[in-house]
Amino acid sequence: MKILIHTAASPYGDSPIGGAESSLRIIGEKLVARGHTVFFVSKAKLPAWKAVRMQKINGVHVVNFHKYPNPMDIHVLKKWSKKRHVAFIDGLFKNDGIDIVHTYYNLNLCKPYLLKAKDPKYNFKLVIRIAGMRWYEQIAKNDLFKRAYEELFKEADSLNFISEGLLTLFKKGLKELNMKFQPKHYFVKDIGTQQLTLSAPLASNKKTREFKCIMVSRFSNYQKHQDILVKAVSLIDNEIPIHLTFIGDGPAKGKIESLARASGVIDKITFLPFLPQQEVWKTILEHDLLCHACEYEGLSKIIIESMGLGMAVLASDVIPLNNYITDGVNGFLTTNSPYAWSEKIKYLSKCRDDLHKVGNNATHYIKMNYNADLNIKEYEKQFEALLDNR
Repeated sequence: MKILIHTAASPYGDSPIGGAESSLRIIGEKLVARGHTVFFVSKAKLPAWKAVRMQKINGVHVVNFHKYPNPMDIHVLKKWSKKRHVAFIDGLFKNDGIDIVHTYYNLNLCKPYLLKAKDPKYNFKLVIRIAGMRWYEQIAKNDLFKRAYEELFKEADSLNFISEGLLTLFKKGLKELNMKFQPKHYFVKDIGTQQLTLSAPLASNKKTREFKCIMVSRFSNYQKHQDILVKAVSLIDNEIPIHLTFIGDGPAKGKIESLARASGVIDKITFLPFLPQQEVWKTILEHDLLCHACEYEGLSKIIIESMGLGMAVLASDVIPLNNYITDGVNGFLTTNSPYAWSEKIKYLSKCRDDLHKVGNNATHYIKMNYNADLNIKEYEKQFEALLDNR
């Protein structure tokens, strides 16, 4: 098979990326290892006079789309670089015979592929990754998005839901928005994670040592709940030494920093920007507990990777996190209130031996359920089945 993967940010550069980009990179590299050809297209962070640059990384043809240097904001330069990008994609279809296009539900990314799919001269299958509910949030705020998303979800050849819980949320969202249609095809699978060679530190028995918690996530105005963690820290007595670290950026970061000051806990919280992957893991492994407070989640890559490393994870008791975290067995869950979070953190700070035991269980669970070397076979099977129906 010849597969084209397209993302906005590149997992092969130094731009901040999320779980979607990381997952698609793993899928691409695992497909190459199984004998397939993969082109991975993304926008480059910096402008360059060469609009398209391609290199081979781990067997993948990595394509970077650059804008031309344009300090005067000249319209024709924007137009020329975009034209080069479109021509390159057209060339891949013409010269390389792309079989599968795999991307996520970004409307700008998907629009040109939807148009191509309607043209009889093209013969490929479009697979859309569904890893969250941003589409629902956008439609709820602006009904004009409804028609575009409805077309995308109806016309895509397959929708890839990354968890059963997310499929449940997707169906619920469609019902609430009165979107009545059946996708052509869908499957539920997440690629999982590469086996990492790092390991979590042993939990300390020293009850007097500062208990270190960390959350790694975008500061979003929806879905994420760093605010609950800030309020939880403010409810924990000073006799229990707690420190919380946030890694991430986003539109709500200033609001969370202001909340920390107003709550009188700014000295107990460290705010760090997005970091390179190895720096993220180095920082995480200096902590006792990974926290993830949210309203819902597709399948948090940072959670399953941390579990794979043997880190203890405390997450919101919401779908689909509670589909794969069992409280007290391979992680910990709590309801979404500052009081509940504060009580759970206090409890865990006094029971640090439990963190190590649960972390070991988490590692075993991830190896059994989120092994990328095994899960890639399901992606290969699904893609080949789609091509059999061309």
